[in-house]
Amino acid sequence: MTIDQEHVKIEARIAALTERIATRSKRLTKLTTEQNEDNSAKSRLQERLEVLAIKELIGQPGAVRVKYRRPAGHREAHLNDALGKVESVGRTRASVMFHLDGRDDEQWRVPFDMLLKATEKQGADMGVVLLPAID
Repeated sequence: MTIDQEHVKIEARIAALTERIATRSKRLTKLTTEQNEDNSAKSRLQERLEVLAIKELIGQPGAVRVKYRRPAGHREAHLNDALGKVESVGRTRASVMFHLDGRDDEQWRVPFDMLLKATEKQGADMGVVLLPAID
């Protein structure tokens, strides 16, 4: 085999590999796009389930609580242990009347993802993320 023949053979192989890489890249991009669309659809459906769960609780006293406890001194810290009654439901928020021991009841507009059923356990302080130890 001459040097020219070997040169042509190597260039052909490079062109074939370049085409293969481009094809794989397009396929991966398409798969990634489809996966992102599926994840978005799943998130939207989960949000709708949250809304339906809150709508079921409309008018029930003591049915909801805030999802995360607030640290002392936060303007919403007094709602940590308060139970509320869902008054109405909007597109992104619920209007909740919280019953506070020894104080007047307070009405708040709370995003759906920040509400829990009263029977569910509250999360930790908002903004605190605990990660597993790395050895």
